[in-house]
Amino acid sequence: MKLKIGKVTCSVNKKGKSSSKNIILFLHGFAGSSKDWTEVISHLPKNNFIVTIDLIGHGKSSSPKNKMYYNEKALITQLFSVIKKTASKNINLIGYSLGGRLALSFSIKYPKIIKTLILESSTAGLTKKNERKRKRIMDKFLSNKLKKDGIKKFIHYWFEQPLFKNLKKHKNYKNLINKRLKNNKFGISNILTEFSQGKMKSMWSAIKHIETPMLLITGEKDRKYKKINSRMAKKLQKAKHVSIKNAGHNTHFEKPKLFANFVEKFLNSQK
Repeated sequence: MKLKIGKVTCSVNKKGKSSSKNIILFLHGFAGSSKDWTEVISHLPKNNFIVTIDLIGHGKSSSPKNKMYYNEKALITQLFSVIKKTASKNINLIGYSLGGRLALSFSIKYPKIIKTLILESSTAGLTKKNERKRKRIMDKFLSNKLKKDGIKKFIHYWFEQPLFKNLKKHKNYKNLINKRLKNNKFGISNILTEFSQGKMKSMWSAIKHIETPMLLITGEKDRKYKKINSRMAKKLQKAKHVSIKNAGHNTHFEKPKLFANFVEKFLNSQK
């Protein structure tokens, strides 16, 4: 279904009964869509109420050229509106990479709405000013490259990063790429610059105050984010960090059944 949030249209999918004790909302990563979670959801119990959304600039949601709709504050407002219209409270919020940053930022602002938080291959941000500056410059370069080269060339360039080395070995890798080619180039170029880690405030100081039970998931072969999440787990009050064997950055794509098992086990432990 389509939800009108101000001048933005957000595509939302619901599965199951809203009266379910377990309400799970999934947030995809950069250049992804709500469809990225299909296989994971198929491995979860049928009695869950599942909500998946296409973030602005992705999938079937609108892709306005005005950059003001893509910053952290705007994304939090859009997510709040989706939750208010679909589930309202006691949300088990799951976010991958960029979606994980949004999930973490949202839970800091609205802690009473979130029952549990599951972050996959995500981060609490960059702490140093020079790191954020370099990130802003790089994301601006990538955004311009995308607009100049077009979506097809850019997506292939994006997945050449060492971070995604493990993905290329997957039997469904071409399918993953084809899904990303359907995105709007203005939408994902805008979110690259406006929701850049270079523009976000570091959340490292704020996370020590989070009382929400959290599960941090990383791939065994993703050394960068495995290290970041290990560090995050030490600062969080109620967090568990698990590493999925033989997986890289996108664990839910590479090992969907195992990812779902970790999610189910964690949610059951909170009952």
